[in-house]
Amino acid sequence: MPESKEDDIKDDIKDDEKFEFNPKINIAIDFGTDGTGVAYSFPGGDTVYIYGKFEMKNKDGGRQSISKLRTAILLDSHGKFKAFGQNALLAYGALDDPSDVLLFDHFKMNLCDMDMNGKRTSDIRSKVKAINGHEIDTEIVFVESFKYLYKEIIKGFKKDFRNHKIDFKLNINDINDIQWIVTVPAIWDDAAKDKMIKWINKAGLTNKNIKDHCILKYEPDCASLSLQNEILSKKIEHKNDDDSKETLIRSLSGKKYILIDSGGGTVDVACHEFLNDGGVKELHYPSGGPWGDTNIDKAFIEILSKVLSDVSGNDLYIEIW
Repeated sequence: MPESKEDDIKDDIKDDEKFEFNPKINIAIDFGTDGTGVAYSFPGGDTVYIYGKFEMKNKDGGRQSISKLRTAILLDSHGKFKAFGQNALLAYGALDDPSDVLLFDHFKMNLCDMDMNGKRTSDIRSKVKAINGHEIDTEIVFVESFKYLYKEIIKGFKKDFRNHKIDFKLNINDINDIQWIVTVPAIWDDAAKDKMIKWINKAGLTNKNIKDHCILKYEPDCASLSLQNEILSKKIEHKNDDDSKETLIRSLSGKKYILIDSGGGTVDVACHEFLNDGGVKELHYPSGGPWGDTNIDKAFIEILSKVLSDVSGNDLYIEIW
């Protein structure tokens, strides 16, 4: 008797359930409006390491490894990848005629559907505008960005661990060895988060058979946990008794605090309370708005453009990148 479609679905579910996901490493991407950074840890460990193997060109033609990239991408006129980060800015600046390339900077805010007053506006913008005014699909810019990050991270880890005595056996080969975490602003709605996951999947970072292969975490929540760990580690350094950690946790229990994460594109606010088990409790849903530092830059540029236009008698627009 032929199997029904229902049987096929059951078989698929069984196959998915049989897939054992045992990541060798946790990799977190802080994909910011102005800058992008990466950190990693190992399952079962408490230490978080900053990834510092992104290779960038210097203005004098040399190369250096850095930990923080500018969130900027350079594509050709057909949307094909050319460069990311500081390399994108340098490559664009070195061109005599940049008319056949597209430079995108601070494009992450295309996923923000909130005005400066904190009110929801129209749907997420489907097009993103390059420095020269040309527009392409927002999806292309995000997907190409994540493709680059994945490629560079994997390349860097292979170099890192090849001669690393402790982690020599880590042997990261493909996406199935990695648990991904990507941070997002607290003001993003479900539609923005869904698009982010969709584009990460399309960039090839995830396996569809692995549930929650990429986890989105609110930026202020991550900052709050980092603050908690920092407080515990710093205070315990000055104590010698075995129960210093437990004593400190008890002393912090019940204390409430507000954390303000002022980034390049958004300002996110979290309100938490320390618990007696060392964790934190959310007292209020994260809030905020599109009030990041790049808005100050934008306002300054608009004022400067107006002043120079009035002086010259011509309509001028200044772009700083």
